[in-house]
Amino acid sequence: KGYLRRREKGELTPWGARGTVVVQGPGDLVWRYAVEVTDAGSFYRFFKEDKLPTGVYSAWFEDPEGDRWGEVSWRMEAYRLPRFEVQLAAPDRVPLDKEFKVGLTATYYAGGRVASRPIAWRVTQFPYNWTPKRRAGFLYSSDGRFSRTGAFQSTPRLERQDTTDAEGAAALVLNPAIEPTAQPRTYVVEATVTGADDQTVTAVRQVIALPPFVLGLKVPRYVSGGPQATSLRPEVLAVGPDDKPIAGLLADLKQRGLLDSTLIIWGGE
Repeated sequence: KGYLRRREKGELTPWGARGTVVVQGPGDLVWRYAVEVTDAGSFYRFFKEDKLPTGVYSAWFEDPEGDRWGEVSWRMEAYRLPRFEVQLAAPDRVPLDKEFKVGLTATYYAGGRVASRPIAWRVTQFPYNWTPKRRAGFLYSSDGRFSRTGAFQSTPRLERQDTTDAEGAAALVLNPAIEPTAQPRTYVVEATVTGADDQTVTAVRQVIALPPFVLGLKVPRYVSGGPQATSLRPEVLAVGPDDKPIAGLLADLKQRGLLDSTLIIWGGE
């Protein structure tokens, strides 16, 4: 897959030139494929040939003048059945205010644990759009004082080396509380274990991190010219990341002085 762009005065525009995808393999093997470039300046070619040798391959786009663009390389190896499996265990959803653990277990299909083998951890974060389950009459807070509502921010991608223990296990602890914002996010955790024969097996686990709670407010509405209100009796609801109400949280917040008894009523839909 490739994208062609022309840069002029600092701006990028699609470049719709015709061309050829050239693939070069071991032993001076070369394949050439004519490709059509779309109006968006992209092209695609599925590479598959019979009896391909193992080794390093490279590919590039070649324009009608014979100039190369966007070279990329990769290695092709003979497929081998994996001798062991890797499993990751973690909660599906976690709160943003405390750390959580991702557990790893590597087990041979023939039986036994994959002990004392290297692990390569890789963790990447992506934004996640979340709204609690709708409840009749309740409006949820969208407070941006403690979490800016602008562009998504996170710490850089985490990469760490580790080793399985005698039971073929390992664990990685992640702490969403250290992030620059408290925006909802998805953690994509990848763990690659290298076996005794240098064969690698990778497992992936996604964990959604959400605010520890959000507040919902339900207040009667009155229309000008209609019945007049003599008092307001709002209902307040605290909802956790599992979309279930949290019992006792509001009373605990009041006791600790974190929630004022005076409620500010806001409008809008």
